[in-house]
Amino acid sequence: MDNLGLIWSMKDFEFEFQQSLEEGRNPDQVQNEFSLFKHCHRTMGPEFHADFDHLLDRIQKIPQSDSFEFHEPSQLEEILEARPSQTQAEEYEFEGEFLFNRIYGAWLGRCVGCLLGKPVEGWKFGEIQQLLCSSGKTVIDDYLWTLDLDIPGVSGCNNGSLLKFRGGVDSMPEDDDINYTVAALGLIEKYGLEFSSKDVARYWLDNLAILQTFTAERVAYRNFVNKVEPPFSAKFRNPYREWVGAQIRGDLFGYICPGRPEKAASLAWRDASISHVKNGIYSEMWVAGMLAKAFVTNDVTEVIEAGLEQIPEQSRLSNKIRQVLQWWRDGLDYKNGVGQIHARWDDYNLHHWCHALSNAQVVTLALLWSEGNFEQAITMAVYPGFDTDCNGATVGSISGLMNGRNQLPEKWISILNDTANIGLNGFRKVKISDLAKRTVKIVQNKAMMQLKI
Repeated sequence: MDNLGLIWSMKDFEFEFQQSLEEGRNPDQVQNEFSLFKHCHRTMGPEFHADFDHLLDRIQKIPQSDSFEFHEPSQLEEILEARPSQTQAEEYEFEGEFLFNRIYGAWLGRCVGCLLGKPVEGWKFGEIQQLLCSSGKTVIDDYLWTLDLDIPGVSGCNNGSLLKFRGGVDSMPEDDDINYTVAALGLIEKYGLEFSSKDVARYWLDNLAILQTFTAERVAYRNFVNKVEPPFSAKFRNPYREWVGAQIRGDLFGYICPGRPEKAASLAWRDASISHVKNGIYSEMWVAGMLAKAFVTNDVTEVIEAGLEQIPEQSRLSNKIRQVLQWWRDGLDYKNGVGQIHARWDDYNLHHWCHALSNAQVVTLALLWSEGNFEQAITMAVYPGFDTDCNGATVGSISGLMNGRNQLPEKWISILNDTANIGLNGFRKVKISDLAKRTVKIVQNKAMMQLKI
């Protein structure tokens, strides 16, 4: 398995330990075994990895505590039953010009938000603040590579990530956040609207290289190669099964279901379930549902609530998003909201800053406090740290769709020159407007209106 790009480390077990605790298991019964394993100083060869696999298998078989307060199924039928009551579905008619303006805005917004967060991905919140402070700023108001790189007293900053953008860009650089959105477009163009989870796996194997995947996606890819099929590919030896990876893959499903959050979430489930479980799945369904709703309302709270209607009411994700909604309703200001998130999640802990729950709170915060303003939305998504390019992309996509291409500031989008670099077979250097046109074509397919959940 080493030659497939995934080598276990002690960190992976620590992530599994934290993940199991959050799922309501008590992994203490394997703690002693893990400690002995950690300190035996064996060469990390085949024997090491075989024993490590065995240990991962054991911890995932530990039963959930009876006192666990959440209900978090992973199968679609059970998710549908666990949702809150649904808003009465409405039928909408959309003109082609309206669709293109909104969908093009979403594609551009996704690229812009990703590009804004990309240079500081992996930075700690304090490091981002120090970067701003060194340039006499207290908020983000432009692409971050324009700022001063001389940051006294901050040794942890990954200045190299800023340096590679120092001369600016003339198109969207390749990034997994954009690759997956394009992959969903290619998937539907190839397999149609009735695609299955196995079709998603096949599409990845045919068009995406394993080293272009990370965390849960890389584990799932490895599982596909070893004939572990969906949905078991999502949970088999996968410590990252509730990380943010699926959340960044749901946008296209929202784009092609305007005004129909339930259908968007159903499509997103087919994608998410190949690599994630529980809240990892829900985060993608939530994003897809929000984007579908964003076609038909300018009220950000309605958009967020429409996404929440697609996921189990008694889930940790719903709980964490509703916490942020409550801060908003209580009149908490933005920076205190950021403080509340950092009080719960430790951004020095990779599990925390890559988890679906922490990043969903950042997304919710940025959407609410920006109140529909695109620039505020993307900058508020990146400022708190955590998975900066992912959150910038998701918030940029939603805000870009709500505003439409015609309302997006040239300051942010002109630098892209309507061009994105994509790491997929069949897509390399593409026009973003062409991606939008191809997306509109799917929406206008009459079969879309007949799509069953």
